Amino acid sequence: MFIYSLGRNVSDHQVLSSTQQYRIVYHPAKTRSDKLIVTFSPKNETLADAGFGTKFALSLGYDTVFVSSHHKVMHRALDIETLESFVLPIADRREIIAYGASAGAYAALYFGGKLNAKIIAFSPRHPVHPYLSGETQKSFDDLNHILDLKDAPLSKHKPIIVFDPFDKIDANFTNKWALPAYPDAHVYFAPNAGHGVVRRMKENGTLKPTITKMFEGIIPDAVTVWDETHHNHHYAKGFQAAQSGDDKRAADHFQTALTISEQLSTYYALTQCAQRLGDTDLETKTKLASHRFKKARHAAIRQSKLA
Repeated sequence: MFIYSLGRNVSDHQVLSSTQQYRIVYHPAKTRSDKLIVTFSPKNETLADAGFGTKFALSLGYDTVFVSSHHKVMHRALDIETLESFVLPIADRREIIAYGASAGAYAALYFGGKLNAKIIAFSPRHPVHPYLSGETQKSFDDLNHILDLKDAPLSKHKPIIVFDPFDKIDANFTNKWALPAYPDAHVYFAPNAGHGVVRRMKENGTLKPTITKMFEGIIPDAVTVWDETHHNHHYAKGFQAAQSGDDKRAADHFQTALTISEQLSTYYALTQCAQRLGDTDLETKTKLASHRFKKARHAAIRQSKLA
């Protein structure tokens, strides 16, 4: 067991376990916190002492454990019992929060159950999981994990799961793998954010306040990716309103989004709302505006090719 210094911005840390395929590192805060934040590396991070969520958790005064994985393995070399054997003594009966994005969200859900953690998962995805890789015999053989999350140990706490419902890969994996295990999970949609919901929130300054509240145990009414000046903020609000059956409010949000930035997806969503509302005038105007926008965009593309 070794102690290293990572500099002024990251605490001294303790390597709990290290192999060529995974690394588990404990970072104590300046003073012992009442919670332990366990974060998991996404696909694009490599073996390291610190990574996704480490500095942020420490900045809030939380002890934290970073679990990193070789990018080709994505946490498959680590089993539930091994991680539990390292994390539980560190947790020492404290509340555990498992937090991750992408392949790290997969890991937070998969390992967080045995830890009875409060799980925060953004855009869960594991590219080589059989449900995403064609369900070949090789994908089943190489998984090294329990295939279905519902058959793995589950947390008593409802996880928080955030994803873009229009990202077909994330939506498919969440619906097929995560939600059968946690049908009552706190699910938040981030329409048009793509797979990088965390990155979009960080760019727009909404990640830090959102995660801070989640770490404090606050279940948000909604997860905001963009502020009110961004067209996707109103698009997301419109999508959520339409999902709840309030097409009038949805149409208002879609129209506001279009005043900020014209997008074909927004025109399409507004047309659907108008049809459900039986508002033929709004439907006609929306279709005409959409057609005009498409013609102008195609003309601009042709002009750029000639330039």
